[in-house]
Formats: sequence, structure tokens, C-alpha cells
Amino acid sequence: MDLTGLYISKGALLAPDGIPLHFGDTLGEYHAVSTGGILLDRRHEGRILVTGADALVWLDKIATNKLVDIPPMTGKPTLFTNANARILDRALVYALDKDRVVLFTEPNRGEALMKYLQSNIFYQDKVALTDWRPAYHQFALHGVRVDELITQMNSRSHQTIGEYQVVEGRIADAQIIAFRQKPLVGASWIIITPTESAIMVWKAITDMAKSFGIIPSGGIVYNALRIASGRVGVGRELTTEYIPLELGLWDEVSFSKGCYTGQEILARMESRNKLARVLMRLNLSQFAEGGTPLFHQGKQIGEITSSVVAPDGAVHAMGVVKTAIADVGVVVNIGSADGALGTLTDYLGVQPRIN
Repeated sequence: MDLTGLYISKGALLAPDGIPLHFGDTLGEYHAVSTGGILLDRRHEGRILVTGADALVWLDKIATNKLVDIPPMTGKPTLFTNANARILDRALVYALDKDRVVLFTEPNRGEALMKYLQSNIFYQDKVALTDWRPAYHQFALHGVRVDELITQMNSRSHQTIGEYQVVEGRIADAQIIAFRQKPLVGASWIIITPTESAIMVWKAITDMAKSFGIIPSGGIVYNALRIASGRVGVGRELTTEYIPLELGLWDEVSFSKGCYTGQEILARMESRNKLARVLMRLNLSQFAEGGTPLFHQGKQIGEITSSVVAPDGAVHAMGVVKTAIADVGVVVNIGSADGALGTLTDYLGVQPRIN
């Protein structure tokens, strides 16, 4: 039995790519994140291995964040931007050691980022790229008790778990490497294991996870959690429509390191402390799709970028609005100048208040 058959046998409804949408109880899965956690299949997120003596130095030259100082077995998020500082891709960068670096991409962006990275390798660069998608399967854990499960799987159980930490272990006699990332709720981990071990690792994790209240889940719950937590998503916020600072990604941009594509524009905007728009959470009186325009006093001031009706019935949304209007408590109209009402409730991401 392959993973597809295993998921179906456990009651999953699958997307066309074979990734579970849910396991028959989206509300229970949604609530599990706040009491235990959920296990997800995230094979559609890219994983790229960069090897060579110049791995971090080379990445540092083309990424927005400072990467040369990443200690082994830790990581950082970063962005890749075009000449106008518009977002091309976002990745999580983890150093396994001084010569091996792993990048995790947004969903379905592995091939695109691989091509972009390859286009930036020149004859003097001592680096090589390997697409790890065929070799390693990828899962994820999210929830308030997943750190406990990772500690149990960690071969160095005495190791302190920190932000963007990497830990190694074995489960069901198979190798796993776990990478901590920004949480949706509680804590969040990426887990990779050799593809041939994926089935037995999934079975072993689900068995171990029962005592922590961690259950299998799918993309529907993940999307609701992403939007509810205010995490930017590919194709929604992470597009060439926006620059990182507009999306609250200030912590993924370095203003003290050397040049990279888009650096001059980002530095200028930071020094002038002026942004045209900003990302905010919205409280909507009724659901509205991403892309729906927002109005204030008869004028369009932005748009909803991501929205969802969560399994518990709550509506969650975020959107980009003009800085001149952006403030907590501002009432906006949805879809038209006299449309249904919504309220700007708070700024999202790491985002200085822009006057």
C-alpha cells in the first residue's frame, strides 16, 4: 500500500495531487491544533539542498535576509525579490553544517525557485543544487503539543529546542530530520524522511502522537489556520504585486548587509519610513473572497488578499490597505462603496507602525 491508499483507508478525502484535504472531521482537526496538534502531508513544498564551501555566502548575495551567520542546525526565513523589490519567492533556509544548506519553499514553488537559484550560479561560485523532492518526503506538525512529540523523537533529547532549530532522530528505524518554523498555533515543524520510509514514518508518528492528542489532518484545516494566524501565502500575498515591507516581513529583510537584487529600494523605503500600504487583519460581517476591493468613505483603499470560513464557522481575512487609512478600528466597506461593513483589527507580521 502506498501513501495514497493508506490515507484513503484512514478516511481521507484527497486533492488531485494526492495530498489529504481532510480525514473526515475538519472541525475536530481544527480544534486539535489548540489541544494537541495535527500531522500534515506537505510533499508539494519544495526542498532544495545547496552544497559547497560557498553555500551560505552565495545565498546571502541573492536573498533579502542575512544568511552568512546561520549556525549549524539552525535556520532563518528569507525572500528573493526582483529589481523592483517585488516578491519572487519566500524560503526557509537551514544550515545542516558549513557545507550543506536546505531550503524549503512555499507550496508548488520548488521548481521555480530551483530555476531561479540556478540562474544565479556563476563560474566562481562553489555551490551545487540538488532537488530533494524525489529523495525525501515531507510532513509537517502544528499545534500546542508538537514540541513534546519532537522531543520524544529527538536522538539528542537533552538538546534545547529553539526558534528555527533543526533536530535529527529516528522513528520506526528510519531517519528523520525536523526543522522548526514560525508557528501557526503553538509550534510548527517540517519533517523530512527518505521517500522509501514515508509510509512507516507516517504510521509511527500517528501512533506516537495519540498520547499527545495529535491527529492527521489536511489542507483545508491548514489553509484556515494560515489565514487565521495571519501568515502570508503564495499566490495571495507572496506575489510580485507586493514588496516584503508591505506584508510585515521586516524580520526577513536585512538592512545592514551587502547588496542583493532589490536591496536599494528596500533600504530607501526603510530609511524614509514611508510605505504606501500595509497588511492588516480584518473582521468581516460576511465572507468575501480574496481580491475583493475595500472602500473607505467612498474611495477604494485596498483589497482582501486571503479569506476563509474556518471549520468552526468563523470568518477570517487579511488584506492590504493604504497606510494613510490603516489603523485599528477603522470601518471599511466590502466590495463597493456602500457594501457590507468590515473592521481593520490589527497589523500583521513584524511591522513597525508607519505614519
